[in-house]
Amino acid sequence: MSIQWLDPSELGDRSALRRQVVLTEFGLGHVPAFRQVFVDHFAVTGRALPEAPGWFRTPAGNLYEVVLTARSGEPVPGGLEVAALPERFTPLDQGAVDRDLWEFLRWVVERAGEPWTPEGLDRLAALYRIPEAEPSTDGPVSP
Repeated sequence: MSIQWLDPSELGDRSALRRQVVLTEFGLGHVPAFRQVFVDHFAVTGRALPEAPGWFRTPAGNLYEVVLTARSGEPVPGGLEVAALPERFTPLDQGAVDRDLWEFLRWVVERAGEPWTPEGLDRLAALYRIPEAEPSTDGPVSP
């Protein structure tokens, strides 16, 4: 299962939510295919960033916001910021956030295309023994 991108109308009332940044990437262009994933998904044209962020829900049901960023003189988008949107006084479960970010990374890799593959991402997770990347039903990832 992968992340689900949401239309703003699907978000409902966000006044009881808080925004906590959980991932910042300033060098999105270090892999042009990764930048292209966001250009395509957010329909970025020219040097204009989208006016609104994007929102996604993970298989665990957690809500996140993605904001694209840019630096002067660099192709757009130059980076991104992912923020968790938990209820205002609910603490974040860091293990859940790590699993959710892994699902987000998997979504990017699936769309980036060769040489980037979900299987390669799984092998990387096994190499670095990233527990959040282990499938919950299939057991540990094998190298």
